[in-house]
Amino acid sequence: MGIALDIHERKQAEEASARLAAIVSSSTDAIISFDPEGGRIQTWNEGAETLFGYTRGEVIGAPVDLLLPQDGLAALENQTGVFDLVKANGKAEVESVRRSKDGRLLDVSITATWITAPDGRALGVAGIFRDITARKQTERALAAERARLDAIFKTVPVGIVIAEAPSGRILDGNPQVETIFRHPVLPSPDMASYKEWVAFHPDGRQVEGHEYPLSRALTSGEVTAGDEYLYQRGDGTYAWVRITGAPIRNAEGQITGGLVAIVDIDKEKRAEEAARQGEARFRKLIEASPIGIAIGDLEGGYSYGNPAIQRLLGYSADEFAQGKVPWRGMTPPEWTGKDDEAVHQLTTLGVAEQFEKEYIAKDGRRVPILIGASMVKRVGASGEDAAAYVVDLTALKQAEADLRDREALLSGIFQSAGLYTGVVELLGDDVLYVMANARNAGLFGRSVTEMQGTRLSELGTNPEAVAHWLGFMRECYAKPEPTVLEYPFERDGVVHHYLGTYTPLPRGSSNRPRLALVSLDISERKRLEEQQVLVTRELHHRVKNTLAIVQALVSSTARYATTIAEFQQSVMDRIASLAKTHTLLIDDQWGGAALRDILLAELSPYDDEIGHRVRLEGPDLHLPSEAALAISMAAHELTTNAAKYGAFSLPTGHVHVAWTLDRATSGERLLTLIWEEHDGPLVQEPTRKGFGSVLLQRVLGRQLGGQVEVTYAEEGVRVRLTALMPQTH
Repeated sequence: MGIALDIHERKQAEEASARLAAIVSSSTDAIISFDPEGGRIQTWNEGAETLFGYTRGEVIGAPVDLLLPQDGLAALENQTGVFDLVKANGKAEVESVRRSKDGRLLDVSITATWITAPDGRALGVAGIFRDITARKQTERALAAERARLDAIFKTVPVGIVIAEAPSGRILDGNPQVETIFRHPVLPSPDMASYKEWVAFHPDGRQVEGHEYPLSRALTSGEVTAGDEYLYQRGDGTYAWVRITGAPIRNAEGQITGGLVAIVDIDKEKRAEEAARQGEARFRKLIEASPIGIAIGDLEGGYSYGNPAIQRLLGYSADEFAQGKVPWRGMTPPEWTGKDDEAVHQLTTLGVAEQFEKEYIAKDGRRVPILIGASMVKRVGASGEDAAAYVVDLTALKQAEADLRDREALLSGIFQSAGLYTGVVELLGDDVLYVMANARNAGLFGRSVTEMQGTRLSELGTNPEAVAHWLGFMRECYAKPEPTVLEYPFERDGVVHHYLGTYTPLPRGSSNRPRLALVSLDISERKRLEEQQVLVTRELHHRVKNTLAIVQALVSSTARYATTIAEFQQSVMDRIASLAKTHTLLIDDQWGGAALRDILLAELSPYDDEIGHRVRLEGPDLHLPSEAALAISMAAHELTTNAAKYGAFSLPTGHVHVAWTLDRATSGERLLTLIWEEHDGPLVQEPTRKGFGSVLLQRVLGRQLGGQVEVTYAEEGVRVRLTALMPQTH
């Protein structure tokens, strides 16, 4: 009975062992057993072969470190720790890393059990190994993601606040919240406490707690794109912020919390405000600018024009806004090439150099302008426009035309006036001609062009003269008024006299003292002045001589007259004759008189106008004034005597006067004059000499240094005069 029972129990044990072996063999988990010391592998199922890649024959009896990672010491310590834990507790569950046949590291969970025999003997350690590599990778990825999100949460440049639902209690906030708000994250316990966060709407109203994006996200699930508020910061200052809110939902879509992102837009808002104010100021400046400003496209139309260009072209603001101001259509054909070049510069460089052109205004006027342009971005739209500035050149062009006219006029006067004009600059030791007219340049034998930039020392002026003129001109420049100077100048061997005016001028680009020189040739005036002095002296002399002659005439006539009547008539006739000669002399400016004119003045009253009674024969001869007076008195006496007693006393009588001019042995001219009377009464030599005879001897003989011969032939008186004549012009 005892034997039968033992056999039965053994059979049951064998059956149980067979069932266990079948379970182990068919299990997908790796089931491995080790000897009690933990040193070698005892059993190895198919799951172990699948997990680690080794066959049963490769691992049975192999040391345990076959499955350990390369870092054997750490792995061995880990393995020893598992065995100690199992031995102490009978069972252990751990997660560790093992190495497969192909070298891969596997994350595994190990469930180890201490195995003993019924008699208490230690049989070993059985372990179930499950591959948890996928789970561990997922856990590591989740941990990495959590770390990344935490880093983002702490370092993102926006403030983030998280609250739970439905209470609204603030759970967390990142450091940027404190940076933006300048106070710690307020631990508001509910939405009603959100009023602790003080902010204002753009219209100035204070934000209520329920109006914040976080409240709206928690209560209604609203997602806000970004509300802007003026927030009162912890230090009492105010800053603009933009808050975006969104709810946090679970898998079932229920709201479990809320999140807001806070962006500091204070600089942006204040920059926008400054830009708006600047734009407003700039617009006012453009509107008030006297320079025309216009905006348009490159195809040829303006869309905006400020008041200045509206006035210039005659178009209204509405016409500009409606595109009714075509800049290409306003451009005359001769300027289209310039416009095309400017458009090319705008498209390639973004800016066009300024240039001059014309526009045709609305009323048909041609308006000269200076225009430049650059490309600018369109406001509130994509693309670019051209912004142009337009300067009205009408006044400038008119001024230039007037200036050209004045310059032409002044140049004409400067060059054609009978003046010697120029402009000079004063150098350190010389005088530099900046310009000179042709007359002034001709003084030095130069052309107008050659005179420009020429120094006085280069014009043949000696150093002493240069120093003299330089010093004089420096004195002139120091005076506020023009300086006038009369000076001589030798030209072509003749000394000319000039009257110069030296006027200070503003300094030019060289910053040197500058003078305008204007000189007038007064040589003729000087000659006339000198001649006037001589004439005055001569007149004084001649008046004295004339008075002496008159006195002698009166005195002599008184001695020879027989009656008062004869005396009166003789004096009157002789003075009249003297007056005739004076008239001839005055007509020739006391330069003398022609002999023929002197004789005709006395003889013409007795001529028959056919040359029968008076015949004059001789060369043209100009007598000096003293000789003219002497001969005129002699001719008067001879004519008077012929009228009273000689040829002119009878109708048949006539007078023949002949003269010649020869060269004397002394080289002077010798005048021989013969007076002959014919067909008059018989002539008898007078018993006494009258005034006429005395006059002939004294005046002609003594005054002229000549000889007088008088022959009283019966057929008529004959007088022969010879006298030396001084040289005349």
